Amino acid sequence: MEGYLFKRKTGVESIWRSLFNEDSWISHFYVLTNVGVLVFEEESFLHPSRLIPLGKLRVEPLNKKLAGKDFIFKFIIGEKDELVLGAPNKEQYDKWLEAVSKITAELRSNPEYFKPDFNN
Repeated sequence: MEGYLFKRKTGVESIWRSLFNEDSWISHFYVLTNVGVLVFEEESFLHPSRLIPLGKLRVEPLNKKLAGKDFIFKFIIGEKDELVLGAPNKEQYDKWLEAVSKITAELRSNPEYFKPDFNN
């Protein structure tokens, strides 16, 4: 699974943008792999800016009333880190929720599948 998702900006930058009625969402390219989610912030796609490991990842849908937009979900990473993301349409939203939910469930039920094999 891969595609552009919108990330909600947080912190001081988000507050600053809201003061001037600017959009607090930025588009990045995300790739779901068997080890995690790669995040590409630059158009070159040479190096991911972040890897979100599957072992620490959960995904939850957010309703429009809470998120303020349609097709919003959040990645919960570990105990405290959250990443609020938006899909461009319902089809992509459903695909991302299903794909991340499925692969993280597989990891929890079959963790040896996701360990790298350095002997081959």
